[in-house]
Amino acid sequence: MSKTVILIGPVGAGKTTIAKLIAKKLNIPRASLDDERWNTYSKLAMILILLKSLWTKKDSWDCMNIGNPLKQNQ
Repeated sequence: MSKTVILIGPVGAGKTTIAKLIAKKLNIPRASLDDERWNTYSKLAMILILLKSLWTKKDSWDCMNIGNPLKQNQ
C-alpha cells in the first residue's frame, strides 16, 4: 500500500499542520514545498539586492560599458 499524501489548497488553509499530523501518524517523511519556495525566494532576494546595489553605483555600469539598463539612454 502506497503512503503518498499530497495536500493542495490556499494559503492559510492548514496544509502544513495537517501534513505534520499525517506524517507522524503514518510514520512517513514529510516534504514541504513551502521550504523549497522560501529557500528559492531567499536566494533570489539576495541576488536582487546585489543587482540593485550595482545599479545604484554609477561607475559599476560605466566600467562594463553597457550603460544602466534601468535608465533610458539620454
